[in-house]
Amino acid sequence: MQDAKHRHRDRVTQHAVHQRPAPVLLGETIAMRHKGTPPAEIQLRGAAEELNPEVPRKECPAPAIVVAADEGDRHATGTNLLQLRDGGKMFTRDDALIFEPEVEQIAAEHQVIAGLRDLVQEGVKGRPDGGRHLTEMGVEACRRYVGEARSTCYAQLLSERLRSRGVADAVATLDALAAADPDVAEHAHEFAHGLGIEAYGISTDIPATFTACGDGFSSGCRHGVIQAYFESRDQVTQPEVEALCQPFKSPTASRWVLFQCVHGMGHGLTMLYGHDLPRALTDCDLLADGWDRESCYGGAFMESVINATAPHHPGTMLAAHSHHHMSGTTFKALDPADPLYPCSIMAERYLHACYQMQTSVMLNLNHGDIGNAAKSCEGAPPSVRPVCFQSLGRDITSYTARDPQKTADLCDKARDPYRPSCYFGAAKALVDWTATTDAAFAFCRIVGHEAGGPTCYQALGEEIATLLAGGPEREQQCLRAEEPQAVTACRLGAGLPASR
Repeated sequence: MQDAKHRHRDRVTQHAVHQRPAPVLLGETIAMRHKGTPPAEIQLRGAAEELNPEVPRKECPAPAIVVAADEGDRHATGTNLLQLRDGGKMFTRDDALIFEPEVEQIAAEHQVIAGLRDLVQEGVKGRPDGGRHLTEMGVEACRRYVGEARSTCYAQLLSERLRSRGVADAVATLDALAAADPDVAEHAHEFAHGLGIEAYGISTDIPATFTACGDGFSSGCRHGVIQAYFESRDQVTQPEVEALCQPFKSPTASRWVLFQCVHGMGHGLTMLYGHDLPRALTDCDLLADGWDRESCYGGAFMESVINATAPHHPGTMLAAHSHHHMSGTTFKALDPADPLYPCSIMAERYLHACYQMQTSVMLNLNHGDIGNAAKSCEGAPPSVRPVCFQSLGRDITSYTARDPQKTADLCDKARDPYRPSCYFGAAKALVDWTATTDAAFAFCRIVGHEAGGPTCYQALGEEIATLLAGGPEREQQCLRAEEPQAVTACRLGAGLPASR
């Protein structure tokens, strides 16, 4: 393997990684449709990165899940609500831990929210530059605030946009806000979850909402829709589970969109059963198709991890205030003494999906130590050890904000036999975030001349096959690999003949 310095990489130190704060997520008050009960208001709230230099910072690990994933509530029973002067409420993990300057920000928050409503209405009235104007003014208004107040400001802006102009416009506004403010970009998947949850409260037409949600931010909006669907149910039957994603199974349909539905089903079933993971997995087993079952398993494991490690995710807020009021599960999501748990207790058929998420557990337990997680993966059963390193590659893309060069650097922490699997997982994650291939091609070019280079292009080909139904379109994408060996590996992953 070539030495890293010969690839002219800028090293990302572990200390720098640790300084990036973990995401604390948010959403907005929404109306949910409950079978047989009046609509209930669900509070979805959280915090963006604290940027006020006057307020001390707390170091915590970088985000380990692209949540999907994609995108938990270990403190759900102790969730507190702060009363605002306008009668609204917001979540906080502990009232006593809020800094006094931030309390002042929260108390003044209703003034910005009222102004944002006016701003959205102004855009609705037909300004040619309404979207741009809203984004510029919204960023300017919300950046006056820090912590939860800033996040609440953005959430309210997006919620008002959703209600006044629809899902697609709200997602486009999120895209513009993410481009304008790094805080929004870091938490965009979580904001998107919140939009999907609220969108289902407005319309239960899942196919139409899926179309409006689009592919961005690891399909967080679509995941939120499916989560909200299950939260609205009292129970589900095998025919209902089988029928939910049927609208996305036409011969010309993209498997990408089907995956988001079936993966979201795993999230939703786990929430429905109060995060009793074994019970949710049993319902995933009701699906007749093996690919569907595996995708559902993945969503269930991801939801279990998120529930245990990200207590302010919009889906967690939805579950915490669910009308089901299920008693807490006895299932233990994490075991600090065992970095391979819960995979270490799972039946064989669940191991692949479990280890696809396991490094998110490891990185939560070891405070973001990539090298330590790599060593833990070496302790996994040989049959799923490569899957564990694929999981590590995915999580590395979160630590590097999906920078191809820095992602390649951190995959170097995996030893030679397992590094190709890290490349494999990273390439897939780089496609998943935007449903586009540019970043993944850039990454594979960096590592392409190393031992794991063909593996990277094969992973990219698999993602292309999921995104594109037609053979000619897949061929055109794989030609972007340019070098013959790379093109061949991409074609293999995309399900195309090795040569034209």
